[in-house]
Amino acid sequence: MCSSDLLTARHGDHFCCAFDSPAQQEELVIDFVRAGVEQGDRVWYFAYASEPQQVLDLLKGAGINVDHLLDRGQLAVFTAEGSYLAELPFSPERMLASVHEAVDDALTDGYNGVHFLGEMEWAAGGVPGGERLEEWERLIKDFYATRPAAGLCQFSRHAFEQRRLDRLVELHPKVARLPLVSTNGLLRVIDEGVDAQGAPCLRITGEA
Repeated sequence: MCSSDLLTARHGDHFCCAFDSPAQQEELVIDFVRAGVEQGDRVWYFAYASEPQQVLDLLKGAGINVDHLLDRGQLAVFTAEGSYLAELPFSPERMLASVHEAVDDALTDGYNGVHFLGEMEWAAGGVPGGERLEEWERLIKDFYATRPAAGLCQFSRHAFEQRRLDRLVELHPKVARLPLVSTNGLLRVIDEGVDAQGAPCLRITGEA
């Protein structure tokens, strides 16, 4: 049986994805959120290029019970401007303190930890402090190694200069495999790597 690497993400995992299309990004987001919910984690999503309602609609369309998760406080979608970019310039130290607090609060509320997802285009768009993103990624690696949390940093290949994108990807211990998305928009074929016997494995979703 094959499963996406993000569907099996565990505490300590620090993933990134460098996606080419929104469809690729969406598949990865769905899998990572689903993993967090099924593991009894709180899920925090930091949106930038997307509107929060877009994220919620995406998850609803994937069959995730968004209304229930919102009501019980297990899921939250924030704008960057309303959270870690509310005070500029961006400060890795200030952000680190906030994610530590988020994990502490989740544990107090009875969750096992936190799954964090972030859209990173803000750091390519001239936001004050955006040049410190690499510093942040180094700090957060130690955070994930010591706290009950997992993370997925989302990088659009269209937003970042290639050399910088390569550096940012190298700062992540794990790189999520990109799904192979069909051109007709109905079927999506996701590369699942290999199974226990070493055979190539694909997952097909959508309608035929």
